[in-house]
Amino acid sequence: MAKRRHPRSDITAPHSPSLERRSEYVQITYQAPLPPPQMLEQYERILPGFSDRLLKDMESQAQHRQGLENKTINGNIQSEKRGQLYAFILAVLAILGAIYLIATGRDKYGIYVFITTFASLVTVFVVGKVQQSRELAKRRKEMKKLLPQPPEPRE
Repeated sequence: MAKRRHPRSDITAPHSPSLERRSEYVQITYQAPLPPPQMLEQYERILPGFSDRLLKDMESQAQHRQGLENKTINGNIQSEKRGQLYAFILAVLAILGAIYLIATGRDKYGIYVFITTFASLVTVFVVGKVQQSRELAKRRKEMKKLLPQPPEPRE
C-alpha cells in the first residue's frame, strides 16, 4: 500500500500571493419625500409592511404640519384684525378730540391734532401698499425662477 503525503496547510510558500483587502462605500441620495421604488422594494423584503408604515407616517406628518400652518395663518389674521381695530379706535378718538378742541375754541390745537392724525393714517396706508407691492414683486421673481424658461427664438 502506498502512502500518500498531504501537503501541510500551516506551511506557506515563500512567494504566496498576498491577500488584498478592499472596502467600498456607496452613498445613494434622492430628493423626493419617498425613496426610489427599488429601495422601497428592498426595505419591504427585509421588513414587510415598511412601505405602508412609511406612507402613514408621512401623511401624519403632513397633516400635523398643515395644522400648524393653519394655526399660524389664523393667528396672524386675528392679530392683524385686532391691530386694525385698535388703530381705528385710536384714529376715531383723535379725530373726535380734534373736533372737541375746535368746538371749544382751541382751533390751532384742534387743526394740529386733526392734520397729524390724518397724515399718520395716510402714511401707514401708503407704506403698507409699498411693502405689499415689494413682497408681490419678490414672490413673482421667485416663482419666475422656479418655472422653466421657454427657449429663446432663433432668427
